[in-house]
Amino acid sequence: MVTKTPTKLLFVLTKGLGEAGAATRAVQFASIAADKGHYVELFLVEEAVH
Repeated sequence: MVTKTPTKLLFVLTKGLGEAGAATRAVQFASIAADKGHYVELFLVEEAVH
């Protein structure tokens, strides 16, 4: 059996309410990665902070 080591992932979000679809998609990708056992961090900058 092959054991995979969890990957560390950093998602940098810059999209805010004006482009909610893009912001939502990034959060969905991060959620999927976390559900698969990866270590995930989200970093919000620019419009994503509002």
